[in-house]
Amino acid sequence: MYSRNRNPGWRADVKWLAGIVLAIAATAAAALFCLALLSRPASGSQVLAGILRPVLLGEDGSRIAARSESEFTPGGPLQLLPGLEISLDPTELADFDAEQAQNRIAGVMTSLLREGGRDGVLALASDSQLLRQLSGALDGPVKQLVSAQLGAALLGAGLADGSRMADWRTQAANNPGAPVQPLVGVFVRAPASVVEDLSAAGIGQLAIDGLAEEFLVGGEAAARDLLANPNLLALYDGAVAGPLASGLHGLFRALLLGFATEIGERIEAAQQQLTASSEDQGIGAGLGQGLLSQGELAGLSVAEANELLLGRLAERVHEGGPQVLDSLLADQGQQAAARQAAPLLQRFTAEAAAGYMRLAWLAAFVSLLFALLLVGVSGGRGRLANPGIALLVAGLPGLLLTDWLGRQASGLAARAGLFSGQGFIADTWEGIRSLILAVPAELLTAARLPWLCVAAAGAFMLLLVLIVWLAPFAGTRRRRF
Repeated sequence: MYSRNRNPGWRADVKWLAGIVLAIAATAAAALFCLALLSRPASGSQVLAGILRPVLLGEDGSRIAARSESEFTPGGPLQLLPGLEISLDPTELADFDAEQAQNRIAGVMTSLLREGGRDGVLALASDSQLLRQLSGALDGPVKQLVSAQLGAALLGAGLADGSRMADWRTQAANNPGAPVQPLVGVFVRAPASVVEDLSAAGIGQLAIDGLAEEFLVGGEAAARDLLANPNLLALYDGAVAGPLASGLHGLFRALLLGFATEIGERIEAAQQQLTASSEDQGIGAGLGQGLLSQGELAGLSVAEANELLLGRLAERVHEGGPQVLDSLLADQGQQAAARQAAPLLQRFTAEAAAGYMRLAWLAAFVSLLFALLLVGVSGGRGRLANPGIALLVAGLPGLLLTDWLGRQASGLAARAGLFSGQGFIADTWEGIRSLILAVPAELLTAARLPWLCVAAAGAFMLLLVLIVWLAPFAGTRRRRF
């Protein structure tokens, strides 16, 4: 810039203002063109797949639970609830309704709990969120229900009044440090130090809690093996087959209330598809808008299936936005994780790319206007120097930054915990790191192009200025020669 002593004050002010606005507008234009390049269909899908990879796979690398292109085929079984391995025989489908389906699911869960304990029930769930709900119910309300029903049946048979008390002190004296059996006919053991602090009623409840725990771990047969008294066995069998089974069925039925609408819609859709198939309208008449067919996933390893699904999901997100993931993902936990990442995913959709391009051309037009203004208010042979400097200031930092990121991307993967804990700095760093890792190296190279164009335009203007300044000296030397 020229000294104020040589130019009127307003001209110098205009030059400074035009130069600053030019640098800002050119920076914005380069950044927006860069984002537009990263959001094009091919590159945008790659970036979205990179973002979705840690969001959906997590640290364990489990399979992505995507909805199939056809979740029901006439003549085949119908899965009553996605993520729960309980199916309905096709011969029952015609007259089946949502209430019957909930009773069927609750009955299966009750039977599995009685036969093999909690692991048999949890084995039904393949959906992460449903698995957490079932696990929480088994460790909480179900355990309390089992303990309450067994207590109601057995505590009155001498477990709580001390009439079945064993000589547990002698047991402790004969085997120091070993757990003791405080009740005769009930093989529930506990440390002597714990039993010593309990009343007769407390010891009875201790035995009931032990029976309930064994029931949840191994089923009703495992808990029955802890009883040796015929009277207790009869009371136990009556409680398990009667009020306990009924209570478990009702509790599992209550857990399904939140899924009643989804179960009903699945049954209704399957019935409609069955009707369409019987009317020779073709097997594809009832297909939903799923993501993949099971045939495409057949024979693939977990890693290969995940990569194929990530690519398809990324393409759908680029076209329709992150909200489409709700209908494409079957796992509720993965759906929740995708919703949290939705703001970042939205930045690389087709809609976002169009917005970036409009704003980029607007910023480029503003840059051109202020570049012409800056040339107009500048004077002398160096009138191109001012816009050249402004463009270099705008383009060079972005060029250096993208080049550095391309070289440092591999090292960022190992620096996940650079800012540990929670807070603005940690969250911002984690977001930047995740975004950089999501962009493939070749796309980072392409992202340098807008910054390179801006910096090159500034360098070219400065080169012209240098040539203009050196030309008179070259002419003088020729005349002297």
